[in-house]
Amino acid sequence: MSVEGASCFCNCNPDSPYHWFYTGYIMNAGIVNKKVWHFTMDDNPNLPTEYMESLKQMYFGVFYKRYILGLWVIAEGMIYDMFKVDDHVKALPIPTYKNKDELVLRYGNDILNDPVIAFIVGCDYGTSTVMSWSLMACFRSGRMYKRAEYYYDVSKQTVPTQKTDGEFLIDFQNWLAGFPEIDDCGGVRMVYVDPSASSWKLELLRAGYIVANADNDVINGIRVVGNMLQKGMYVIDPSCTNTVQEYSSYAWDATASSMGIDRPLKIHDHACDSDRYAIYTYAKNSLSGVY
Repeated sequence: MSVEGASCFCNCNPDSPYHWFYTGYIMNAGIVNKKVWHFTMDDNPNLPTEYMESLKQMYFGVFYKRYILGLWVIAEGMIYDMFKVDDHVKALPIPTYKNKDELVLRYGNDILNDPVIAFIVGCDYGTSTVMSWSLMACFRSGRMYKRAEYYYDVSKQTVPTQKTDGEFLIDFQNWLAGFPEIDDCGGVRMVYVDPSASSWKLELLRAGYIVANADNDVINGIRVVGNMLQKGMYVIDPSCTNTVQEYSSYAWDATASSMGIDRPLKIHDHACDSDRYAIYTYAKNSLSGVY
């Protein structure tokens, strides 16, 4: 800086070790007139212990290492490393105002403390690859339950056949008709769709569905889904076999990470995407405390 005696102070959360600030300044041996301090929230005596513990529970994997431990690390390996079939794959009762008496007899009065307040759908659009839909039951407490999946993979058909939007609409209507509990909650509240799928959004709108663009902030979406998995706030029905398989293999792109870019591998990610569209956009807009 040109002014004599001037100093520049920079404060930042860690990112990839290939980030320009880390390589160009922090690790640049050519800049000798500098001081680098490493702080974590444990160094702040004014933060309540309960608050710090809540933040530590919020993050996982690479996000925990960066935002809690203050480390400059790459995103590598499994994205949802906390995902466990025994913990996150199970069938849940769906308490609504119409079936409450039956459920009380089976599960007791406590089942009514956390009713399902809405059903939503997330859509990852693909005509030549995979069309993935996620039917989510949203509980009053903020919990979410993937009640069902629709997963049409062109490559796995006996005769690879692409479907039109009109054909997918018929599938969509027939698929939802298999879950009468949706009507107990007043129908599907919202269908969150890949923002680029203009023709599919129009098809749904013409059929009378309430449609919104999904928030496609990939990294924050992954963080929210992972946070819910970590807290036991999101479970998947055992019938969603493609979803379970994807969560068990969803990984960071090592090539992108080596260039300082956080990005999932774009392979076997369609159910993860449709889940993320629904969970992240709903959580963000409903102010449920997850976001």
